[in-house]
Parts: sequence; C-alpha cells; structure tokens
Amino acid sequence: MGIGLSQLAVKGETLAEVAAAIGLRETGVDAEPFQAPVVGACLPTGWCLFLMNRCDHKLISDSMAQRLSVRFELVTLSLEEHVMFSAAIGWKEGRKIWSVTHKGEKGARDLKTEGALPLDFEKIRGEFFREQDAVDQSKEIVDCIFDIPAALVSSMTGFRYDESESNVSQYSFKELQPAGSGDSWFSKFVRSFRA
Repeated sequence: MGIGLSQLAVKGETLAEVAAAIGLRETGVDAEPFQAPVVGACLPTGWCLFLMNRCDHKLISDSMAQRLSVRFELVTLSLEEHVMFSAAIGWKEGRKIWSVTHKGEKGARDLKTEGALPLDFEKIRGEFFREQDAVDQSKEIVDCIFDIPAALVSSMTGFRYDESESNVSQYSFKELQPAGSGDSWFSKFVRSFRA
C-alpha cells in the first residue's frame, strides 16, 4: 500500500517550544514514527522534527506553516508512496521561500520547483535524474524522481523517514498530543486513530 506522511522540521528550537506553538504537548511516552499519530524529536543537526502518519496533515498546511514561519525557520515534507507524490517546502519570515514537488501521475520525470532552492538541490537533482536515466534504459518501471524532495529535506535536517529502523531509533521520538482539553479538531483527529 505504501507510506503516507507529513513532516515538519523547525530549526534551532526545543521540542516543547515548537509543540506549544502548534498546540501540542509532550506525553513523555517513547514512540517510533508511525506508532502514534504525531511524534517528535530534536535531532543532533539542530532541527526539531515532527512526524504525522498521513500525507498533507493540517500541521503542515500553508496557513499553519506561514503562521509558524513568522517565528521559526521551517521545512515541510509531504508524501504519499502509493501515488508517488512528494513535496518539500521551505518557509521563513512568514513566506514560502522554495518548493520542490513531484507528482508521479504526471510521469516519472515530473519535477516542479519554485523559489531560491537550497544549495544541495542541484547535486541531489542530478543524482536522481542520472539514476532515472539508468532505470529507463533498463526498461524497468521505477520512479526515482519521487525521492528528490525527501532527499533534499534529509540533506538539510539529517533525517530521512525511510532510514533503517536502527538509525531511526537513535533519535528518541516522543508521542505528542493536543495541549488543551476539549474537542479541538486535533483532539478529534487523534482520537479517530485510537478508535
């Protein structure tokens, strides 16, 4: 079936500070990615990471990212493996700075870019297009370009969602839950996954 996920990475802040800004709190419970609706960890690279186990989660919507980026520099990643969709967006000072999007339905070589892309982009793009060239010559049906947004975010943050389990477990992910009591949209969302 494939993985669907949303990732929010915030530079240079604590997990608790960013969680509070988006209406979440740490539970103190260890949880690997995909074991809870939302998990978070601070990485040794200086990025605070939040993973949600579905594509295009509200926590990485343009309106939320714009609001958060007034205070924090951030990068979002959204992907859905079963349709080969992936998108990475960089935000700063309330503005979208850059974006890289792949839609597999438009073909294996589809890649749309906007803005002032990170320095590693051209190197990563070249690597994956060379890989796609080799696959195309072999007549295999593989979509290598899908990996470009995730590879770009990984080059910045030091984390890749599909790393081996032993690499992922080194980051001490914690389960996160809505900060307030009551029936916020996020509280309802979290409960829907536990039913």
